[in-house]
Amino acid sequence: MDISFKPRPFLNFSLLKIEGEKIIIQEDSQGSAEPVAEPVAEPVAEPVAEPKKKSTYMDEMKKKYRNAYKKWTESEEYNLEDMWMNPQDYGFDEKILPKSEMITALAAHFERNEGAIYSKLSHMGLEKEWNFIKKRELESKPTSNADINDKDADFWYTRGNRLLNLTSNKTYGDSTISKEPFHCFQKAIEKDPTFMKAHLAMAVGHYNAERYWEALDVIKSAIELDRYFADFWYLRALISERLNQYQDVADCYLFVCDLGKLSKEDNDYMMQKYVQAKQKLNQSK
Repeated sequence: MDISFKPRPFLNFSLLKIEGEKIIIQEDSQGSAEPVAEPVAEPVAEPVAEPKKKSTYMDEMKKKYRNAYKKWTESEEYNLEDMWMNPQDYGFDEKILPKSEMITALAAHFERNEGAIYSKLSHMGLEKEWNFIKKRELESKPTSNADINDKDADFWYTRGNRLLNLTSNKTYGDSTISKEPFHCFQKAIEKDPTFMKAHLAMAVGHYNAERYWEALDVIKSAIELDRYFADFWYLRALISERLNQYQDVADCYLFVCDLGKLSKEDNDYMMQKYVQAKQKLNQSK
């Protein structure tokens, strides 16, 4: 029995767009500029009976964090912003923590789940500030190459992505198609280790070449750098589906939903995929 399921061509929150068996990375972070015709709706599997309704992720977070899913107070918002922008003032050491560790620390401090911290920072326009803080830290360190700047990283990423998106029927040379994009993405990462799209593109390249285990290794390493970059988890779900790892597929879709960045349409779709993945998991046992 074929237990795979097809993703939508694009999601509003995602840089990724499905084209047949391949993935391309769009320049527009809000999905494609023009609506893509939805594929014929696939039959929705009958709902899995949920005896006495199992504990949801939200229920688990409420048990773990006293303030989970409660409305933020003005005082909490003020303190969150101050701690995020001035971590050293709050005893987070002289060395700036990786973003994921800082969010974990804030989650413990405010007694809220990590997804709520990330969502609030994004809503306040603060989440992206962390990369600038990290870049200043990286640039202050002595390096053998003083030419580290965003322009160089962006150049290598853009070049690699254009090569990656070339279709196989275009004459460009097989060796270039297979190697040059990865060289470009690696150069972009060397220039700017916080350039998350370069890490994403590296994994996409392996996925498109059907090197799914390599793609999974890359995306897992990328998640360690920024576990709140939604496309890392979305791509990991697509990769894990190819490897028939349906528990991981389900976990990834659920985590993306918990980040709180999705439109209702995207959230409903991701929850549908979560349910389907759980069904496929049961079928494969």
